[in-house]
Amino acid sequence: MSFWNRQRPTASAESTPVDVVDVVPELDVLAKLIPERDDEDQFYWQQFVDRIVQRFNGLPAPDGGGSFVRACLAAGCEAVPVIHRNVMWKQRQPEAWDKRGQDDFELRIRLGLFFAASLRYLVHGICRLRIKAGKVEWNPWLGPLQVGEVHWHPIMGSAVPFRAFSEACGGKHEITWPETAAHVGQVFLLTRRFLHLSDMKLLPFDLLVEMLACVGPGAPAGLFGQMLFATGQIEEEKVDVASVFLKAVQRAVRKRRLRVNSLPGDLFVTSELSFLVAPRAVEKVIKVLEEQGPNFVRKEVYQALGAAGYLVGIGPKAEEHTPWATVMSSVWKAPIRVRGLPIAHGALWDAQAPPPFLDGTVKVEG
Repeated sequence: MSFWNRQRPTASAESTPVDVVDVVPELDVLAKLIPERDDEDQFYWQQFVDRIVQRFNGLPAPDGGGSFVRACLAAGCEAVPVIHRNVMWKQRQPEAWDKRGQDDFELRIRLGLFFAASLRYLVHGICRLRIKAGKVEWNPWLGPLQVGEVHWHPIMGSAVPFRAFSEACGGKHEITWPETAAHVGQVFLLTRRFLHLSDMKLLPFDLLVEMLACVGPGAPAGLFGQMLFATGQIEEEKVDVASVFLKAVQRAVRKRRLRVNSLPGDLFVTSELSFLVAPRAVEKVIKVLEEQGPNFVRKEVYQALGAAGYLVGIGPKAEEHTPWATVMSSVWKAPIRVRGLPIAHGALWDAQAPPPFLDGTVKVEG
């Protein structure tokens, strides 16, 4: 049953256990900031929050100072009072004679600010989430984490709290949050998972577009992004060298600036990793980048990819980012040995539309 209506069950299919109430004090703050309820006597934001609590209960925050759920909701709560410090939204409100319309519009602005800030924290945070259980490092774009009968995933499957997975494995897992930028597809999947149609209908279409622009990849945009940035609620973001470089690799492939799965080749793509030959292919990608503005050196790219956890078998502090690999193919007379960057397949390509794979193997030398 829902934590705000504990005396009766709600219609939500993803109800939240009662025992989480005491560990989410931000809900009391949120109830004061947006106290309005719908026809079923539920807070307008209630089902949205239910989904977050149910899925991420027990997950620590990136800064290590508390829970992910509390930090996510705190971001939303801190955003709502911006409505009093930044009045650019009033340019869109109804005429002064329509007091009821103005009050309703103000409610939609408060909801928009809450959704924008909390969703942005959730989406961009989960895109950074990495969990190492045993020898395998998991990221959100792989299958569910499984221990016995417990399956956990931030998007797929039933709404099992992270705490269930953590307890099932006895806490024997390592959580890291590398500085990786969210891609458009990743933002879309996570947003649709937690912001349902019923939530979207709470905002007029134009405000919904503005809210989604704030959540999207890159710097926060739209009306809500401008309001939060102008009041210091959201800080200016640094350039994500790793993500910018990986997008340039994709462009270089589309423009046929890189020779893929050929001999000689610049990029070898398998179902598990993509091996970018260094320094030749890396320099080609850097030139593609320079055509649009960013200017990186090879060492900066190597360090950024390693620190972000995008390189297979290479730790974030490893000094050597370009190991040797043996590439074999049934159509070649002999295998070749090249040095380069072993990039995780899920970091570079859309899982639903990967490029053709090499008719062979890439064996990275440890």
